Amino acid sequence: MDLQHSVNLSNDTTGRLGADFDSDHAARSSDVWARASAMLAKMLNKRDYDRWILPLRFLVEVNGTAVVCAQTKFDLDRVAAEFGLKIRRAWEAADPRKRPVRLECWDTLDTDIKAFTTYPWTRDEPSAVPGAVPTGHENSVVGPTIMRFETLVRGASNDAAITMAKCIATGGPVPASIIIINGSQGLGKTHLMKSIEYVLEQSKTRKVAYISAEEFYVAYVDGAQTGDT
Repeated sequence: MDLQHSVNLSNDTTGRLGADFDSDHAARSSDVWARASAMLAKMLNKRDYDRWILPLRFLVEVNGTAVVCAQTKFDLDRVAAEFGLKIRRAWEAADPRKRPVRLECWDTLDTDIKAFTTYPWTRDEPSAVPGAVPTGHENSVVGPTIMRFETLVRGASNDAAITMAKCIATGGPVPASIIIINGSQGLGKTHLMKSIEYVLEQSKTRKVAYISAEEFYVAYVDGAQTGDT
């Protein structure tokens, strides 16, 4: 991967992240991750590699440990459980210095590390529709725009959806137990879902699960095959 698009370092990073946090080490580690990824592509079937390994991103090396990041907590849990050992073995085989590698989730990544990186999946996101509501993956020195109701641009096209989403998030009256929000790509559906998730998490009184249709499908099929749905 092109390191310029995933790691931006200031002139002085030593004070916050330690003397081993530098662009030279990061560049070398990124090459190791590229070799390790190639090994994993040969070790795993294409479906597993494309779904779980390919989306991972090398971020930085901190105090001698390489940080490889998953985009969501769901991805991190699955990758760590199913492929963590293979990743560590591939990394060890690819790294002549035998440095450790650590799997992290972007959402829960240490803020000191986030401050020196850019959101590494920006170039993977589809181009935004002109005039569309921000979806939360705009490039930033501290990561994606936070998807909250406060950062969602409101207009005639999404007013009803936002009102409904706020009712769901606050426990207000809703017309049905299942709500479908429909709209073109880039118009803020994910932003609405993440806003609901955030409000519910902050309430500390209710549990919430955010999962994409693809993630649900993969998890359900895997559960069905193992008899655990």
